[in-house]
Amino acid sequence: MLNAIVKTKIRAALFRCLRAAHFMMFNAVLFLGFPLLDSYQRELSKLSAVERELFIQYQVSPYLQQIQSEGALYLGKGLGSSVELAALDSFQSHIYSLLRKLVPDFPYQQHPLLLLILPTEP
Repeated sequence: MLNAIVKTKIRAALFRCLRAAHFMMFNAVLFLGFPLLDSYQRELSKLSAVERELFIQYQVSPYLQQIQSEGALYLGKGLGSSVELAALDSFQSHIYSLLRKLVPDFPYQQHPLLLLILPTEP
């Protein structure tokens, strides 16, 4: 379950994303992602390519999608152009579940997921 502080931060991020999308000249999608820290990437590099490819894709996937935004890499899921706040809890649980299958002993609680707004073609 998301605690109250995290829910408040998510609401604020959603508001900023939706407000930004309203003023943009192009379409956008939301992406809930885990920042690929150097320490996490080192752990991922210990897995075989087959193990990584089971969970990480570079296109829309029922598993994790890897994207790059503003020079940083993220693993997560695209949420479409809008998402119900109540659904974020489910998406967060699903993403962390998949991440834990890849690297079980990583301190995920110290690294919250980020809600990104990604431009798309009009």
